[in-house]
Amino acid sequence: MVVDKSLKRIGIVMDLFGPINNPYISVRPATPDYHVGQILYKLAQEKKRGGRAWKKR
Repeated sequence: MVVDKSLKRIGIVMDLFGPINNPYISVRPATPDYHVGQILYKLAQEKKRGGRAWKKR
């Protein structure tokens, strides 16, 4: 999840490109707000727990 400095959700990362030492990201916005040129932050994702249980045959 990508957020701004007030931790408001901006969107999700769609693509990572550019040089390794100075990468850029493409963000899919959650709302049609205008955020070009702003500093954004990527929150760490928690590991998903659970999932589907396997059925025994």
